[in-house]
Amino acid sequence: MLEWIVETSGLIQLTFAVLLGWPIFLHGKSAFLQRMIPGRARLLQSHIDDIFMGILHIVLAGYVAKGGPILVGLFIFGSWMNAQIFLFLAFTNDACASRAWFRIVTLFSFASLTVAYLWLLLLQFT
Repeated sequence: MLEWIVETSGLIQLTFAVLLGWPIFLHGKSAFLQRMIPGRARLLQSHIDDIFMGILHIVLAGYVAKGGPILVGLFIFGSWMNAQIFLFLAFTNDACASRAWFRIVTLFSFASLTVAYLWLLLLQFT
């Protein structure tokens, strides 16, 4: 069941990345999108990060599942949040980067993935 959860999360993240491709493509053609999403480059970063993280979900699903539900939660949370950090920046034109809430989210996101990947590495040697 845990493996299915990680795989499904990866498939959803890949689908989200594909859907993000539309505003990236239409950005230069729409004054509305340019106003709504001033940071097109950050949108592209989120798109690419969602692709990579989604693929990692699918590739590592069985392995992550062996670590149990806490590892699965850390892995999924960190993978999703890392990519969406760029989305926050895209919508605010980097203005949120100096906000305390943004720094806290970023810290938890990076810490979550750091712990998850260290845990995966330890699983490899045990």
